[in-house]
Amino acid sequence: MAYKGFDIDIYPGDTAMANFWNNTPFSFTGFYLGPAPNHSDTTWMNTKSYLESLGYGFLVIYVGQQAGDTSYLTYAQGQNDAANAASLASQAGFNTEYDVIYLDIEQGGSLNQDFIDYIDGWIDYIVDSTIYMPGIYCSYETADQIKNSSSNAGNLSNIRYWVFNINEPPSPGCTTNTSDSPSDSGVSYASSWQYIQECVQEWNGTTLTVDLDLSNYSNPSAG
Repeated sequence: MAYKGFDIDIYPGDTAMANFWNNTPFSFTGFYLGPAPNHSDTTWMNTKSYLESLGYGFLVIYVGQQAGDTSYLTYAQGQNDAANAASLASQAGFNTEYDVIYLDIEQGGSLNQDFIDYIDGWIDYIVDSTIYMPGIYCSYETADQIKNSSSNAGNLSNIRYWVFNINEPPSPGCTTNTSDSPSDSGVSYASSWQYIQECVQEWNGTTLTVDLDLSNYSNPSAG
């Protein structure tokens, strides 16, 4: 069984989140840690208790350095940013051992070695120096390169992959995915799949533009 969820970068408010929970297909939501290097917004940070009370699971997201941040794409910076991600996760109330934090990698296609070094540093620090587990959000085209090039190469028990592979264009009333598995994303080991971006959804009188996700877990950041 696959579970459906959504993500939106700015917290839309308590009423909107309640309306997107009650009698909807959604089991989880993205949860952005901030301020992060490429996500300065902090509106999600104090919402965990309320969202848990509704029943939501989470995809905890850290938007670190991106392809254009060339002077910061180093192993050492990856370690520093992982420490920051762990601190923000703790501040937000994610304090259970093996909770998963997903490092957001926006670039599709092939990554240069500097970016791989940065990702390796981030993964190593999360695994070796925190209570958390690493997750990677990336393109389905990029997942194999990250998995095979990282210092945790092949260690799927320590890394969860949430991939984006967009099968439908943005449009009002985007249909929800009928797939049974994130592996249908094109990445056999993916545990979560973002399959539509910028999709207009209306539930219980609230309209939001969200990305739609599918996961093997009702709470994809639970260890």
